[in-house]
Amino acid sequence: MISWDTETDLIAPGLLAPPLSCVSFSDGELSELVHWTDAEPYIRWLLQQTACTANGPYDLGVAGNQFPHLQELIFDALVNGRVKDIQTAQKLIDIGEGVYRFVFRVINGVNTKLNYSLSDLNARYFGQKMEKDEWRLQYGKLRQYPLSQWPEGALKYPKEDAIATSRVRWAQERCVGRLPASEYLVDEDAQVRAHFALHLMACWGMKPDRGQVEDLLRKIDFEIQLLSQPLIQSGLVKADGTRKESLAKERMLLVLGDGCTLTKTGKDKVKKNGWTKEQALHEGYISVDDDSASRSGDLALQAYARYGQMQLMRTKVEGLSIDSPIQTRFEILLETGRTSSSESKDNHNSKALQNLPRYWDEMPKGLADFFAVQIPQKGSARHPGMRGVFLPRPGWLFGAADAGQAELVSLAQVCYAEFGYSVMREKINAKIDLHLDFASDLLHVPYEDLLPIKKRPDIDEYRQIGKTYNFSAPGGGGPQSIVDYARQTYGVVLTWDQAVGFKKVWLKKWPEMNDYFRWTNKVLNENGIDRSGQLRGFIQHYGSMRWRGLVAYTEINNSRFQGLTADAMKAACFEVALACYTLKASHLYGCRPVMFMHDEIIVEMPEDQAPEAAEELSRIIVETYQRYTPDVRITAEAHLMRQWNKSAEPARHPITNRLIPWEDRAA
Repeated sequence: MISWDTETDLIAPGLLAPPLSCVSFSDGELSELVHWTDAEPYIRWLLQQTACTANGPYDLGVAGNQFPHLQELIFDALVNGRVKDIQTAQKLIDIGEGVYRFVFRVINGVNTKLNYSLSDLNARYFGQKMEKDEWRLQYGKLRQYPLSQWPEGALKYPKEDAIATSRVRWAQERCVGRLPASEYLVDEDAQVRAHFALHLMACWGMKPDRGQVEDLLRKIDFEIQLLSQPLIQSGLVKADGTRKESLAKERMLLVLGDGCTLTKTGKDKVKKNGWTKEQALHEGYISVDDDSASRSGDLALQAYARYGQMQLMRTKVEGLSIDSPIQTRFEILLETGRTSSSESKDNHNSKALQNLPRYWDEMPKGLADFFAVQIPQKGSARHPGMRGVFLPRPGWLFGAADAGQAELVSLAQVCYAEFGYSVMREKINAKIDLHLDFASDLLHVPYEDLLPIKKRPDIDEYRQIGKTYNFSAPGGGGPQSIVDYARQTYGVVLTWDQAVGFKKVWLKKWPEMNDYFRWTNKVLNENGIDRSGQLRGFIQHYGSMRWRGLVAYTEINNSRFQGLTADAMKAACFEVALACYTLKASHLYGCRPVMFMHDEIIVEMPEDQAPEAAEELSRIIVETYQRYTPDVRITAEAHLMRQWNKSAEPARHPITNRLIPWEDRAA
């Protein structure tokens, strides 16, 4: 297969698609190099072939930025599956085999962990890593000179990359593990499309506002100062503001004893090294997080946890540059099919935007009472926290839409497809509030009677229990996991006996879940592989037909519906990008997607077209998602914002009924 690659100027803050220097392409034996000034017809030709890349979305972004008139052809190549990518392909193969990020080869006599760079992929198949060339970071300086004046090494490096890409692809297509590679690559085109859409989001980025950053820092500093004096007096914090972690752990152990939560490292010691929990606690692997501090009932520990949270947030906020957009790095493919977001080592203005806190978490009530701090009442507008420092560019708005109860829709679709029935599907299609419906069973009160009073605190508490079970129980975890999830996520305190009893009610409510869990056990018993005493199986995701291997019981349960949700929403990301960049008749044309939050897409929109563009965003998400869940109704309400805020809701003009920014709604 033909391969191609680009060399460019350096990535810089605000510039993830830097100027093109050259294009190389190869059939695996011969390779050619073309200067950027002559590259347009060659890129056009390559986009009309089925060709492979290594991190192709980057190359496509560079090509589209250098030659904007090729944008439609780039999207056409993606729509029609002409862009293959060896990094995406290898991730699909590894996930299918159950060895994602866990591949080792002996390289130069050393057992070496290999990931997904071109060099590592070359080492997998041909036993040798590719040397880092001195010219790799110099191509920006060379682009002003013709190839005839380039040094020999600068000419050789991109040609070798193109050859290696083609050869790796050849080897991938012929590799056979548990299944032939072709079985694992059925989802490649969809993943490459989604990757390009997310890369375009990162290229555009989100801009922090100086005033919002300064306001948030003042709020953080106020709390740090408020908390520091009593913590210094208690001995948990030094006079210079440094936390005494060992003393805090000792205090937590004294208060909670065996009820302490282990740190992640401590849990690993128990799981992998055979330690008892008591041993791990004795060695100091004690978590002093917000949840543990809250359970302790100790105000000093609660203040300590809050103090650490404020210090960490201050560091993150201080690290936001206001001079250029923040550009996150998306990982397109985790084991379930979901994405992740992180900082990029190549761009110091890159942050993990998917992982920002949803809100400014209010101070725990006990602490707030102690310090006489006013906290918002439940249900009131909440401070948007770190998200709130991001404002649209002048003259633009944020438009957002999320797929309503997406994972439950996916779960109902999977059950209906496998078993021929789903009570959950019937309820969703009938527009029933699933959480309130479960609450009605717990309270023995008809659903219709609860509907008018669903926001009453005592009723809402049971609705939160409904959320707890509908969102956590499908994973198949035990009572303790439900107790922890309820407390940590919804602030609901359940006893062990309640967790067990409510689970029985939940299983009766959704009888298909009994079949669902039996299905998982059948998979494990039929093809399960024992790893450290735990059966693991192989599953194929509904719709995409993507394989996932060596999966444990709870992972199988979660992966089926999480994977379907990820597939549907990533497909929607691409359809939205297609409209924004190429479909001139669309209300979204000229808008720019800026963020993907698993079940939500955020787009920056010129203010004068934002109301119609937001409605179009909603329509595309629904139509795309419905292709993946044809038997279960999905919704996606759109709203407009002048500031990124999880609390934002749809607001409409009282006369025209057009969407307006939720900040402009009538008081």
